[in-house]
Order: sequence, then structure tokens, then C-alpha cells
Amino acid sequence: MFLCTITDNYIRYLSQTDSRVLSNHENNRTYIRPHVGIIIQNNGIDYFVPLSSKHSKDYDQNGKIKSNTMTIKYLVNNHQLLGKLLLNNMIPVPPSECILIDLNKSGKSSDEIKYIDLLNNELKMIRSMKKEIIRDCQKVYRLKIHENDLKYWPNSYRPGWLKATVDFQVLELKHDEWISSRNNN
Repeated sequence: MFLCTITDNYIRYLSQTDSRVLSNHENNRTYIRPHVGIIIQNNGIDYFVPLSSKHSKDYDQNGKIKSNTMTIKYLVNNHQLLGKLLLNNMIPVPPSECILIDLNKSGKSSDEIKYIDLLNNELKMIRSMKKEIIRDCQKVYRLKIHENDLKYWPNSYRPGWLKATVDFQVLELKHDEWISSRNNN
């Protein structure tokens, strides 16, 4: 697994179809970076799973880090929350729109080196959770695909997080259109 970002043009393109696609923060970036994430394979397509910074809502009322959920995987090292993966916001992405993150510290400022250290620690945690992440990404995908299939849901109960999950099927169509439009130019 590796860390990457996604081009602004592609994020803008998908956002026009599904408002739940996370913004790339084009005009308001920390460390001059858009969203960072990992790539996994799902349904034969590369999917970008975004990382997110830690936030006060990631802790319970006693100050403990919340437990992983179906859609959020917390990256914890030595009882310190580093960040989290947002599985419900994963998006299909063509390889041409992925930009690898350079984790080389040579010639970087002290702030950039701190950020690179954080990314390296997050990547280490992601690699240690690889099987769980892939399994849960596939499950989130499968449940979202069957969101409207009444036979799939006992007692018509559907988890609330489905509403906050991007529409994978629609985004896969947009993904294919993007590739087609680039191949025809």
C-alpha cells in the first residue's frame, strides 16, 4: 500500500455528481496538500480511500479514542490517534489521476518533515490493518450497492451511515466516462 492524492480536476468532476465526494480543499490546503489516502482494489476498480485528520469528535466523553466502525478506521499508535480512514467516502479513481506522495525528507522544512513523519506513521498503521481495511471496504461497498434491495435488509433496517456514503455505482459510471473521454482525445 502507498499514499497518494487525487487530481483536483477529477475530484471536481466527481463532486458534480455526488456531493458526498470529499473536497480536495483546492483553496484552503494544509501543507499545500489535497486529501491523502490509499488505493485498494474493489469490484475490479482502483478505489481511493481518504485519510482524515484527528478531530475532537473522535474521542468519547471520557477522552478515549472511539472504536473503529464499519466506515471509520482509526489509526492509533501507542494510544495516540494519528488520523482515520473514511471508508464511506472512498471513490473509484483511474491510475492516471493518482499522484504518489513523496515521503523523502531531503531538502524539506522542519514542518514538512513533521508531516512526512506523521504520514509514515499512518502508513505503517494502515499496512498493519490491511486485511481489515480491505474486508470492510468491500463490505461497505456491498451494503451500499444493496441499499435499496428490501430483500437484503431484515426487518427493513438499514444502517444510518448508508446515507453518508457516496453512490459507488454512479461514481463508477463517471469513472468510466472520465477514462473514455481521455482516451478519445
